[in-house]
Amino acid sequence: MLGISLFGAAYGMEKIGYIAVADLGHEIFIWFVFLPLLLIKRDGAQNPKDVVKSFLSAPVVIAILASIFFNVMGWQDLLYQLPLIGAGMSALEFLSNLTVPMILIIVGYSIRFDRVDLKDALLVVAIRLGILIPLVLIVNNYLIRGLLQLERSFEVALFTLLVLPPPFIIPLYTGPDLNTEEKQYINNQYFTKQI
Repeated sequence: MLGISLFGAAYGMEKIGYIAVADLGHEIFIWFVFLPLLLIKRDGAQNPKDVVKSFLSAPVVIAILASIFFNVMGWQDLLYQLPLIGAGMSALEFLSNLTVPMILIIVGYSIRFDRVDLKDALLVVAIRLGILIPLVLIVNNYLIRGLLQLERSFEVALFTLLVLPPPFIIPLYTGPDLNTEEKQYINNQYFTKQI
């Protein structure tokens, strides 16, 4: 969400599709692989049926699956033609202009300046960027420019995606049994990456 908001604010909402395409694999991995594994780790070994049920009931997963389904079926225009759903779609399209500033306000409001264990968090961020920046340069050079020969906007979207903080679901889904020091460490990593 942060990446799409920053990208849309910097390059315009008409270019937001570039980062959405670059981010699709990331979102599928996070919601379809990482989150179920995180919930299993947090809550202990669970019945696979319960994991699948909680996963399929997540609003983001429902939205991703529904949008892929409507796209594959070619029913995008049908949504706008149905009276009630069309009105809802028009209202959502109108409200979508507020998405970018609202996400940035929420993220900015949630930043807490705390220097506890900041040195450890900075080390993790430095290691992460030390791995991701060379990786994005290689992927950009050989895949985006070389093999696929995509537009420059895809390059910018890929760089934006890989230098941003890890997904915000990690602090959201940490268990209640996590001690205060561990929570502070996780939040410091996010704070450090956001400034």
